[in-house]
Amino acid sequence: MPFFSALGISALNIVRNEGASGPPPPAGFSFGNALKFDGVNDYVGFPDEPLFEGRTTLTMSLWVNIPLVGGDFQIGSRTSPNDIFALFRNSSNSNGLLIINRASGSGASSYQTYDSTKFDLYGEWAHLVVVFEGANPFQTRLKLYINGVYTGYNYIAPQPSTVMGDIDGNFAIGAFTTSPNYTNAEIDEVGIWHGILSDEEIVSLYNEGNGDFATNYQPENLKRYYRFNGSGSDTTLIDEGLDGVDGTLNGFTRPPEYWVAHE
Repeated sequence: MPFFSALGISALNIVRNEGASGPPPPAGFSFGNALKFDGVNDYVGFPDEPLFEGRTTLTMSLWVNIPLVGGDFQIGSRTSPNDIFALFRNSSNSNGLLIINRASGSGASSYQTYDSTKFDLYGEWAHLVVVFEGANPFQTRLKLYINGVYTGYNYIAPQPSTVMGDIDGNFAIGAFTTSPNYTNAEIDEVGIWHGILSDEEIVSLYNEGNGDFATNYQPENLKRYYRFNGSGSDTTLIDEGLDGVDGTLNGFTRPPEYWVAHE
């Protein structure tokens, strides 16, 4: 069964990190650890606190290392059945494409998709940034940046002005709690802003692959910030953003193997 229905597809080439530039590595920043998901039943769940509901602007940033061409990952929020905001790659459905999905009610959806044969960043870390621009109801857009490079956008039809509707589904990293397709990848440094990072800020956050603290960019809008620096048998993902909403590791049964060095 297809993971999501679609009203439109726009395929673009993925740009590697050539051309992205940034400042020298920031003082004091290092990636530290990341979280390794086994693709079987691992995910990070969060309390049902408002995050996407009613938002007219939003930026979501993360680092992901997909080990194989068949690897998958999911991050986002979904209420049953069809209110969705997510970034995912699903090899068994959607033909293995990298997809931003914003859907609302009765299966209505519009998403930006990238052919996996052109997304060749397997076995290495990639920085992904999704921007939702919904403040102007005539120009609602989903935008994607990969390794600091703006790769394009898709208009959403029908035109929603908010990220999600009145019901904000449980946010999850590694799976959707209402329809789990589990992640087989490593994830690190997830930041979510109630606002739009500029092109220059996104380039600096990528920082030529060196990364930077999300708190250096619009800290007044940084609602969630997960650094993934747990270790040993830790089962809590600490939120260093404004909300302070920690996540709980579910399904992870291999301490300390699931906390791995970001390298």
